[in-house]
Order: sequence, then structure tokens, then C-alpha cells
Amino acid sequence: MYSHLRTVPVLAAGMKPLPDEIKTKSHRQGLYRLLSNPVMTPQMLSQPVMDDVRDGAQNDCDDFLLMMHDWSRLNYYKHTGKEDRIQLSHHLDVGYDMQSSLAVSDRSGQAIGCAAVNLACNKGTISTWRDGWHETEPHLNELLKRTQWSESQNLGKRLVHIVDREADSVAHMRQMSANNQLWLFRCKAKSSVEWKGEQMSACKAAASLSFRVVRQFEHTKGMMTQHVGSAEVQISRDAYVTHKNIKGKKRVEKVPGEHIKARLVVSRIYDESGSLFATWYLITNVDDDVPDDRITLWYYWRWKIETYFKLLKKAGQQLESWEQESAVAIIKRLQIANKACSVAWMLMRKDNPEAQEVKELLVRFSGRQMKKKGQITAPALMDGICMLISCLQILKNHSIEELNHIASIALPGFNLGKELKP
Repeated sequence: MYSHLRTVPVLAAGMKPLPDEIKTKSHRQGLYRLLSNPVMTPQMLSQPVMDDVRDGAQNDCDDFLLMMHDWSRLNYYKHTGKEDRIQLSHHLDVGYDMQSSLAVSDRSGQAIGCAAVNLACNKGTISTWRDGWHETEPHLNELLKRTQWSESQNLGKRLVHIVDREADSVAHMRQMSANNQLWLFRCKAKSSVEWKGEQMSACKAAASLSFRVVRQFEHTKGMMTQHVGSAEVQISRDAYVTHKNIKGKKRVEKVPGEHIKARLVVSRIYDESGSLFATWYLITNVDDDVPDDRITLWYYWRWKIETYFKLLKKAGQQLESWEQESAVAIIKRLQIANKACSVAWMLMRKDNPEAQEVKELLVRFSGRQMKKKGQITAPALMDGICMLISCLQILKNHSIEELNHIASIALPGFNLGKELKP
């Protein structure tokens, strides 16, 4: 796991061993054997991350644990050795479909850990939360099973499942409500809701709501003001379910169902000139005890799963450059990377003065430059932690005299100041 704390470039996306007494080749061979071992399943490798999720739910959440769900394509177009790839969209978009559930604190909006991951390939779907291979299903159908599994894990807090507009499906809303699950989805402006006994679109209902200012915040385009309004609505429209026959032809079935009591929360963002900058239409079955402005903040924190994907694919792990040649090996190594991410996130959630000093020191260890008012990032902390572990490993294996001697040989003529002292 420590070797995955260090962020890597695209052209060298392999693991980076620590400077210990074990040869680099042995580290690499150990990883290969681990990923090739059929006894070591993705479920086993995911347990340390699930332990972090449970600890985070107990220590860093107030009343709820936010579970962000999303999908991301892994492009391995040039990785011809991966024979189980699938075509995801166009002919150059070839690889695996990754489906993830990220646990986030309802107190701070900081990530806790990735509770579940799926990879879909031409053999089916392999997961960290269920054994074996399963038939690849439409995203929302699979999500229903993943949410039921997460509810069964006794994480210590009530879960709220948060998904973007792909989850604007009344059939799945009804199913999750029937399962006694809390959900928060972004719906389309034209989605139909029933308000005051009349069927209307969400945007039409929003036009009659009373809005109030809830917060101001800085944006790259200036100071923004958020206005929020809400209404108790019912979702009574028919669901449309798509079926496929043996030949792959689609058939759409109209399915009526029970009315769902929900809350429509509309967020409007205005810029300094008073112009409308952005609008969200949110639908949720979370109780009124949670105020509207908190609901919009929770959905804003959904972006944490997008930053998680960025951390995996571009800003740290370079997932799309991994050379493992099967979805099984990729998902196993992904659990090691997920544990490395959760280590950094655990430190990011600490806000006491001592932890802040440690974070600032680790950023200096990383050698990264931070914006003056910018937040400390996960990649910077991961690099700093890896540098700290490397230093401790070197001090464990070499005396101060040996290090001074090495410095005199490696850097002759350079004035490094006073020699190291025990």
C-alpha cells in the first residue's frame, strides 16, 4: 500500500517501492503474485478500506453517511494485451466500465473511502462487494443491488444515496423508497412532479416557489449567491422500463406505480451582476429535519467522487496506464490504491491545529506548490506521506554517520549546512 501513496507520471505508472532492504524486482514480483493469486479476492482486499469507512462513519459523521454513486470509463484502447476489454462508446473508447460508491462525511464533505467498486468487461462484471462474476446490467439496475448491499453493512449511520441526473428514474425511486432507503437525486428540468394536485414540470413548479438566500461563496468568475426554494411534492408519473429480447431488440413498457412523497429542492446561483449562473433541480425523500440548504450542500459534495476519479486516473495513480492485463488484476490493484487514498483522506478530515501543522509539513515534503488560499490536496499529502515513510525507512536502515558519508560522496563540494546529528 505504501508504494501506491506516491503519485506517478503517465510513462512510469508502476508501483514505487520504498527504499528498504528488499530489491525493487522483488517488490514488483510480490505485486504480480498478489494480483495473480486466485485465493486473494477483490472482496478480501477491500476489507481494509471498509474498516476505514466504518471508522469514518463513527468519528467524522454526525447523523448520516453520504454515499456518492457514479460511473467512469477506463480507456485502454492501446492496451491490446487486455483481451477482456469492451467497446464503451465509439471505436476508440475501449476498456472497462468502472462503477463506484464513495463514502463522504455529512459533517465536512470530506471523502472517507471507496466502499464498493465494479468493473464491467467482456466476461461480465466483477465486484469488491460480491463474489464471482455477474451479468453486466444497466447502471441503475445494478445500483439498486449495490445500495442494498451497502445498507446491510451496518456502517453505524443512516445512509443517503446521492446520484446525478442519470438516476432520474421513477421506477428506481419507487424501488429504493420501498426498500426504506434515503436518496437524493438531481432531476431534469422537464421531469414531472405533482404539486398542489396538478402535474407539472420541475421548472414550472420552481417558478412558483419562494426563494431565500442561504450562502455566498467565491467562484473563479467572482462572488456568487445561492438562493434555495423547496416544496413537498408527489411523484405519480408512470415509469418506463426497457426490456431486451434474445435478439437484443428493445421494448419499452409503461409501468404505473404508487405515489412517492418527496421534496423538490431548487437551487439558483446568481453572479455579482444578478444574472442566473446555474440551476439545480433536486428531488429527495430525506426528512424535513434536514434543511434545504443542507440538501444542496450535500449534492454539491457529490463532486468528491469526480475528484476521486481524477485522483485515480490523472492526478495520482494514472489508472489508465496500468499494465495489468485483466479486469481481475486491475480491480485488485485498485483496492490497494483505494487504501492509499483513504490514508490521505483520513488526515485531510482532521482539523485540529496539530494536524494542520503536520499537513503543512507533509506538503513541504512533497515539494508541491500550493495556492496561497488553496486547500491542501490529496495528491500533495500522498506524496508527503510517502516521502516521510521513505525518510523513516532510510533512518531505520542507515546510521547518521552513514548518511553523512553518503552525502559527501553523492554531493561533493556542496554546502549542505551542518551535518546530521543523532
